Amino acid sequence: MNCDLLDWIRNELAECQPAALELVEPVLRRARMTYGGDTVYVRTPRPEAVSRRTVQRRLRAERAAT
Repeated sequence: MNCDLLDWIRNELAECQPAALELVEPVLRRARMTYGGDTVYVRTPRPEAVSRRTVQRRLRAERAAT
């Protein structure tokens, strides 16, 4: 696949929501002008880090609720 994030968004909207594409197109164009040439990264969310004690407390609370 040889397209960037904005092209991907445009293609997805064209396939499933053509009417939405008309509304979003100016925003995509503005983003292209603002970030043109820059590599934009989409970060994946980090999983919630909890201690073993927290997990045990949550499990006990779930068991008590049922």
